[in-house]
Amino acid sequence: MFTDPESKCCEAPLVTEAGYTCCSACGTIATRELDVNHTSFLQSHRRLPATTYTRTSRFSKKIVAALLRQTTYVPNPNIILYLDSCRERNLIKSPENLLDAIANYKTPARRPYMHATSLWGAMATTPKIPAISLREECFIIAMFEEIFYVWTRLELGRPRLPMGQAIILIVTTFGLSPQAHFIIRFIRKLKCDKRRARYHRLFHKCLGHIANDDKRRSRFEIFDYWRNYANSYQELADAT
Repeated sequence: MFTDPESKCCEAPLVTEAGYTCCSACGTIATRELDVNHTSFLQSHRRLPATTYTRTSRFSKKIVAALLRQTTYVPNPNIILYLDSCRERNLIKSPENLLDAIANYKTPARRPYMHATSLWGAMATTPKIPAISLREECFIIAMFEEIFYVWTRLELGRPRLPMGQAIILIVTTFGLSPQAHFIIRFIRKLKCDKRRARYHRLFHKCLGHIANDDKRRSRFEIFDYWRNYANSYQELADAT
Protein backbone atom coordinates (compact mmCIF):
# COMPACT_ATOMS: atom_id res chain seq x y z
CA MET A 1 0.00 0.00 0.00
CA PHE A 2 1.27 3.50 -0.94
CA THR A 3 2.04 5.87 1.95
CA ASP A 4 3.01 9.55 2.01
CA PRO A 5 6.79 10.08 2.36
CA GLU A 6 8.08 11.06 5.76
CA SER A 7 10.98 13.27 6.75
CA LYS A 8 14.17 11.67 8.03
CA CYS A 9 14.56 14.22 10.82
CA CYS A 10 11.17 13.99 12.55
CA GLU A 11 9.52 11.16 10.61
CA ALA A 12 6.69 13.61 9.92
CA PRO A 13 4.83 13.91 6.58
CA LEU A 14 6.59 15.96 3.94
CA VAL A 15 4.82 18.94 2.41
CA THR A 16 5.57 20.85 -0.80
CA GLU A 17 5.81 24.63 -0.47
CA ALA A 18 7.29 27.16 -2.93
CA GLY A 19 9.05 24.43 -4.92
CA TYR A 20 10.61 22.65 -1.94
CA THR A 21 9.70 19.50 -0.03
CA CYS A 22 9.88 20.30 3.70
CA CYS A 23 9.30 18.53 6.97
CA SER A 24 5.87 19.49 8.27
CA ALA A 25 7.15 19.37 11.88
CA CYS A 26 10.39 21.38 11.87
CA GLY A 27 10.44 22.90 8.39
CA THR A 28 13.74 21.35 7.32
CA ILE A 29 14.13 21.25 3.53
CA ALA A 30 14.31 17.71 2.25
CA THR A 31 14.47 18.05 -1.53
CA ARG A 32 13.73 20.55 -4.24
CA GLU A 33 10.61 19.73 -6.21
CA LEU A 34 8.76 21.09 -9.21
CA ASP A 35 5.62 22.61 -7.80
CA VAL A 36 3.07 22.40 -10.59
CA ASN A 37 0.29 23.86 -8.44
CA HIS A 38 2.14 27.03 -7.40
CA THR A 39 4.15 28.28 -10.33
CA SER A 40 5.94 31.61 -10.49
CA PHE A 41 4.77 32.14 -14.08
CA LEU A 42 1.70 34.33 -14.45
CA GLN A 43 -0.28 34.24 -17.65
CA SER A 44 -0.48 37.90 -18.61
CA HIS A 45 -3.26 39.31 -20.70
CA ARG A 46 -2.91 42.19 -23.07
CA ARG A 47 -3.27 45.34 -21.02
CA LEU A 48 -5.46 48.06 -22.47
CA PRO A 49 -4.85 51.70 -21.56
CA ALA A 50 -6.90 52.84 -18.60
CA THR A 51 -8.04 55.93 -20.47
CA THR A 52 -8.36 56.37 -24.21
CA TYR A 53 -7.85 59.48 -26.30
CA THR A 54 -11.04 61.45 -26.72
CA ARG A 55 -11.84 64.87 -28.03
CA THR A 56 -13.01 65.97 -24.58
CA SER A 57 -9.82 64.75 -22.87
CA ARG A 58 -7.69 66.62 -25.40
CA PHE A 59 -9.76 69.74 -24.78
CA SER A 60 -9.22 69.70 -21.01
CA LYS A 61 -5.67 68.34 -20.86
CA LYS A 62 -4.10 70.21 -23.76
CA ILE A 63 -6.15 73.13 -25.07
CA VAL A 64 -7.45 74.58 -21.80
CA ALA A 65 -4.25 73.65 -19.93
CA ALA A 66 -2.10 75.41 -22.55
CA LEU A 67 -4.34 78.47 -22.52
CA LEU A 68 -4.10 78.72 -18.73
CA ARG A 69 -0.36 77.91 -18.75
CA GLN A 70 -0.76 74.65 -16.84
CA THR A 71 1.68 72.71 -19.02
CA THR A 72 5.43 72.08 -18.97
CA TYR A 73 5.90 73.87 -22.28
CA VAL A 74 9.33 75.50 -22.62
CA PRO A 75 9.50 78.13 -25.39
CA ASN A 76 12.25 77.93 -27.96
CA PRO A 77 14.84 80.64 -27.18
CA ASN A 78 14.89 81.71 -30.85
CA ILE A 79 11.21 82.58 -30.94
CA ILE A 80 11.53 84.50 -27.66
CA LEU A 81 14.35 86.59 -29.16
CA TYR A 82 12.21 87.16 -32.24
CA LEU A 83 9.18 88.23 -30.21
CA ASP A 84 11.26 90.50 -27.99
CA SER A 85 12.65 92.21 -31.06
CA CYS A 86 9.11 92.68 -32.37
CA ARG A 87 8.07 94.18 -29.07
CA GLU A 88 11.03 96.58 -29.05
CA ARG A 89 9.81 97.84 -32.42
CA ASN A 90 6.31 98.31 -30.95
CA LEU A 91 4.90 95.53 -33.13
CA ILE A 92 3.42 93.64 -30.16
CA LYS A 93 1.09 95.67 -27.97
CA SER A 94 -1.80 93.24 -27.59
CA PRO A 95 -2.57 89.51 -27.77
CA GLU A 96 -3.80 90.01 -31.33
CA ASN A 97 -0.42 91.49 -32.28
CA LEU A 98 1.30 88.49 -30.70
CA LEU A 99 -0.70 86.08 -32.87
CA ASP A 100 0.25 88.08 -35.97
CA ALA A 101 3.92 87.94 -34.95
CA ILE A 102 3.74 84.17 -34.47
CA ALA A 103 2.18 83.87 -37.94
CA ASN A 104 5.15 85.74 -39.45
CA TYR A 105 7.76 83.67 -37.58
CA LYS A 106 9.69 81.51 -40.04
CA THR A 107 10.05 77.95 -38.80
CA PRO A 108 9.84 74.48 -40.37
CA ALA A 109 7.94 73.24 -37.32
CA ARG A 110 4.35 73.95 -36.35
CA ARG A 111 3.87 77.46 -35.05
CA PRO A 112 3.05 77.44 -31.31
CA TYR A 113 -0.29 79.25 -31.42
CA MET A 114 -1.59 76.94 -28.69
CA HIS A 115 1.04 78.29 -26.28
CA ALA A 116 0.50 81.97 -27.04
CA THR A 117 -0.14 82.78 -23.37
CA SER A 118 3.16 81.14 -22.36
CA LEU A 119 4.99 83.12 -25.03
CA TRP A 120 3.36 86.32 -23.80
CA GLY A 121 4.54 85.59 -20.27
CA ALA A 122 8.06 84.69 -21.44
CA MET A 123 8.61 88.03 -23.19
CA ALA A 124 10.24 90.87 -21.33
CA THR A 125 8.11 93.71 -19.90
CA THR A 126 4.75 92.26 -20.92
CA PRO A 127 1.73 92.81 -18.66
CA LYS A 128 0.80 89.87 -16.48
CA ILE A 129 -2.04 87.68 -17.74
CA PRO A 130 -4.95 87.68 -15.25
CA ALA A 131 -6.01 84.30 -13.92
CA ILE A 132 -9.54 82.98 -14.18
CA SER A 133 -11.23 81.21 -11.30
CA LEU A 134 -11.33 77.43 -10.95
CA ARG A 135 -15.11 77.66 -11.14
CA GLU A 136 -14.93 79.23 -14.58
CA GLU A 137 -12.39 76.66 -15.75
CA CYS A 138 -14.65 73.80 -14.62
CA PHE A 139 -17.64 75.42 -16.29
CA ILE A 140 -15.83 75.78 -19.64
CA ILE A 141 -14.69 72.14 -19.60
CA ALA A 142 -18.08 70.79 -18.53
CA MET A 143 -19.92 72.88 -21.12
CA PHE A 144 -17.64 71.68 -23.92
CA GLU A 145 -18.26 68.06 -22.90
CA GLU A 146 -22.02 68.58 -23.10
CA ILE A 147 -21.81 70.48 -26.38
CA PHE A 148 -19.70 67.69 -27.87
CA TYR A 149 -22.16 65.05 -26.60
CA VAL A 150 -25.19 66.83 -28.04
CA TRP A 151 -23.34 67.59 -31.28
CA THR A 152 -22.64 63.88 -31.72
CA ARG A 153 -26.14 62.86 -30.62
CA LEU A 154 -27.77 65.21 -33.14
CA GLU A 155 -25.37 64.02 -35.86
CA LEU A 156 -24.49 67.58 -36.84
CA GLY A 157 -21.53 66.21 -38.76
CA ARG A 158 -18.26 67.70 -39.87
CA PRO A 159 -16.55 70.03 -39.69
CA ARG A 160 -16.94 69.83 -35.93
CA LEU A 161 -16.81 72.83 -33.66
CA PRO A 162 -13.13 73.87 -33.27
CA MET A 163 -11.97 73.79 -29.67
CA GLY A 164 -10.69 77.35 -29.69
CA GLN A 165 -13.93 78.61 -31.19
CA ALA A 166 -15.85 76.64 -28.55
CA ILE A 167 -14.00 78.47 -25.76
CA ILE A 168 -14.74 81.84 -27.38
CA LEU A 169 -18.44 81.02 -27.74
CA ILE A 170 -18.72 79.74 -24.16
CA VAL A 171 -17.00 82.79 -22.66
CA THR A 172 -18.96 85.33 -24.71
CA THR A 173 -22.35 83.60 -24.58
CA PHE A 174 -22.38 83.13 -20.82
CA GLY A 175 -20.71 86.43 -19.98
CA LEU A 176 -17.77 85.11 -18.01
CA SER A 177 -15.34 87.38 -16.18
CA PRO A 178 -13.19 90.11 -17.79
CA GLN A 179 -10.18 87.87 -17.10
CA ALA A 180 -11.70 85.14 -19.26
CA HIS A 181 -12.51 87.67 -22.00
CA PHE A 182 -8.88 88.78 -21.97
CA ILE A 183 -7.56 85.23 -22.24
CA ILE A 184 -9.68 84.35 -25.28
CA ARG A 185 -7.89 87.14 -27.14
CA PHE A 186 -4.96 84.71 -27.36
CA ILE A 187 -7.06 82.34 -29.50
CA ARG A 188 -6.96 82.72 -33.26
CA LYS A 189 -10.27 83.84 -34.72
CA LEU A 190 -11.83 82.18 -37.72
CA LYS A 191 -11.52 84.35 -40.81
CA CYS A 192 -14.39 82.77 -42.74
CA ASP A 193 -17.68 84.52 -41.91
CA LYS A 194 -19.68 81.59 -43.26
CA ARG A 195 -17.96 79.09 -40.98
CA ARG A 196 -18.29 81.39 -37.97
CA ALA A 197 -22.02 81.77 -38.62
CA ARG A 198 -22.46 77.99 -38.93
CA TYR A 199 -20.64 77.24 -35.67
CA HIS A 200 -22.55 80.00 -33.87
CA ARG A 201 -25.90 78.61 -35.07
CA LEU A 202 -25.11 74.99 -34.21
CA PHE A 203 -23.60 75.96 -30.86
CA HIS A 204 -26.83 77.64 -29.81
CA LYS A 205 -28.82 74.72 -31.19
CA CYS A 206 -26.89 72.41 -28.84
CA LEU A 207 -27.50 74.80 -25.94
CA GLY A 208 -31.22 74.66 -26.67
CA HIS A 209 -31.19 70.86 -26.39
CA ILE A 210 -29.27 71.06 -23.12
CA ALA A 211 -31.75 73.60 -21.73
CA ASN A 212 -34.67 71.27 -22.59
CA ASP A 213 -33.03 68.13 -21.15
CA ASP A 214 -33.45 67.83 -17.37
CA LYS A 215 -30.54 65.42 -16.99
CA ARG A 216 -28.08 67.50 -18.99
CA ARG A 217 -29.32 70.81 -17.57
CA SER A 218 -28.95 69.71 -13.94
CA ARG A 219 -25.18 69.64 -14.34
CA PHE A 220 -25.05 73.41 -14.76
CA GLU A 221 -27.72 74.67 -12.39
CA ILE A 222 -25.07 75.36 -9.73
CA PHE A 223 -23.45 77.96 -12.00
CA ASP A 224 -24.72 81.53 -12.12
CA TYR A 225 -23.56 81.76 -15.73
CA TRP A 226 -26.01 79.04 -16.74
CA ARG A 227 -28.91 80.33 -14.68
CA ASN A 228 -28.65 83.77 -16.27
CA TYR A 229 -28.54 82.22 -19.73
CA ALA A 230 -31.41 79.84 -18.96
CA ASN A 231 -33.61 82.71 -17.80
CA SER A 232 -33.00 84.70 -20.97
CA TYR A 233 -33.49 81.57 -23.09
CA GLN A 234 -36.84 80.89 -21.41
CA GLU A 235 -37.93 84.50 -21.92
CA LEU A 236 -37.08 84.22 -25.61
CA ALA A 237 -38.93 80.91 -25.90
CA ASP A 238 -42.03 82.40 -24.22
CA ALA A 239 -41.94 85.41 -26.53
CA THR A 240 -41.88 83.22 -29.62
